[in-house]
Amino acid sequence: MERGRQAEADVLIENYHPQEARELGLRYEDLSRDNPHLIMLSISPFGHTGPYAQWKGYEANCAAVGGITMYTGEPGREPLRRGPCEPVLTKRAALRGAVGFLLGLAFWFGFARVYERGLAAGAQLVTNVFESPDVTRLRPEGAQILVDRRDFPPGSARPSLPAPDIHFNFVLLAALFAMDPRPLRGVHVSRFLAASASLFAVHVLALVFQVHSVYATSLGAWSDANYGKIASNVWAAGWHFYLIAGRFAAPFALWWLFGRREEDDSLEKPKRKKRRG
Repeated sequence: MERGRQAEADVLIENYHPQEARELGLRYEDLSRDNPHLIMLSISPFGHTGPYAQWKGYEANCAAVGGITMYTGEPGREPLRRGPCEPVLTKRAALRGAVGFLLGLAFWFGFARVYERGLAAGAQLVTNVFESPDVTRLRPEGAQILVDRRDFPPGSARPSLPAPDIHFNFVLLAALFAMDPRPLRGVHVSRFLAASASLFAVHVLALVFQVHSVYATSLGAWSDANYGKIASNVWAAGWHFYLIAGRFAAPFALWWLFGRREEDDSLEKPKRKKRRG
């Protein structure tokens, strides 16, 4: 870059290493003296400050920081570089994920109504624990969960909640677990069942928040008389968080917690052959 040109520029973009940028005089502190209105974008591998600022943008460094090298090499030894033809998501893993998605979808369609009965019973139990007396009754009907209270006027409309909005993410959890190289091995199936049980608990909690969100915001004068502004915001915000982000994040979080692949002990401790005298 020719010296003096930066004084005429409106925007300057550079991608040098911080040390090289200093040697070339491309620090904003220096350039802004001649051009106070200069807008500058610096793109360096690991930023200009922090513990990794002086690191080079080598492939091995980027792979290590990004976590890819966690899956290379052998247990007990240093990580290896990822090969040029080794994809992060293999075609077989993608195929297993697609098959798992279809099987999960079929299971979800086949057992959704049965699942909703258990979901309604669990959410009603949790809700009743904090009521005195316990007046909330949850009843699945079709693809809806009807909210009833013993103190509702006879003949009045009962709120209905769309159940699939809560539990359809089971299909995503099944697809994620199916991508394992050996999805049917016993330990992996056990982890999938544990993750599914945890997801059921998440669904129960989500339904509790939805019920209280209806109580706090949708029943007019009754809502104002029984829920303060803080409580109304908490219940409504909790339900909307699940609806917007939580129902998608929960399967990934449970897959990360229960479904990460671990190497067999046989790989960590190779057997040694005995020498014959």
